[in-house]
Amino acid sequence: MPKKAVLSKKRAGATSPVTSTRKQSKTPSATKRRTTTNSTETIIATVGMSVCPQPAVELFSETPGLYRRIELAIKLTRQQAEDPETHNKLIELATARLSGLANYPWSQFTWLGPGHTCAFSGVVPGCNSALLVHQTQYLPDQQTSETIQTFRDDPVNILWMVPITESQQQGLQTGELTATDLC
Repeated sequence: MPKKAVLSKKRAGATSPVTSTRKQSKTPSATKRRTTTNSTETIIATVGMSVCPQPAVELFSETPGLYRRIELAIKLTRQQAEDPETHNKLIELATARLSGLANYPWSQFTWLGPGHTCAFSGVVPGCNSALLVHQTQYLPDQQTSETIQTFRDDPVNILWMVPITESQQQGLQTGELTATDLC
């Protein structure tokens, strides 16, 4: 049975208890949605994944500190939807998928890094997967040494989820395509 948290809200000097049956979790799964000033784009990103280092990175890399702290992000555009209502549904689906993926490294004792793919069907029409691309590949013009954040001496990598089709995924697997081709 999940723990119950008791919160209080102050209204005009009075407090009233509010109970929540949400299960307390030690792994991050928060997302933040920010609509840019250009209303044709919506950026959705996790907030807090980088606080917990990803497990098992040291099994695959001699320099695990370069990969163990991540945040996930996706940019959706209005061109991916036929109308504003469909765009809003895509935003809801993408937020749910991103939030679910935020817990994946800890629930499966694995890690996510540049070049990895994940299931992403139903969000962007025609795309069943998403390629995780490092911020330096996705936004090369905005990358400077000042924009790389660190936490406990490890860089925090923002991995952008780039929706890809089945044929694009096959091209990546065979080497016909690279991540740069898709960004």
